[in-house]
Amino acid sequence: MVVTVEPGIYFHEHLLKAVEESEYVNYNLLGEYRGMGGVRLEDDVLITSDGCENLTKVRSDVEWLESVCSGKV
Repeated sequence: MVVTVEPGIYFHEHLLKAVEESEYVNYNLLGEYRGMGGVRLEDDVLITSDGCENLTKVRSDVEWLESVCSGKV
């Protein structure tokens, strides 16, 4: 069986409305990310009776992602 794992975080204003008064949100830190939109990383994972294998070949480490977002890659 193959499954897709799609963790993501989004900073769209309509989504932030639900937490605008939450005591659990660091609003100073949130302010730094508000305009970026968001990010979602996807991995396709093969699951077998012997274990699992990540089929995704694209890098997703911080250094690579920052270079892509800055236009260096």
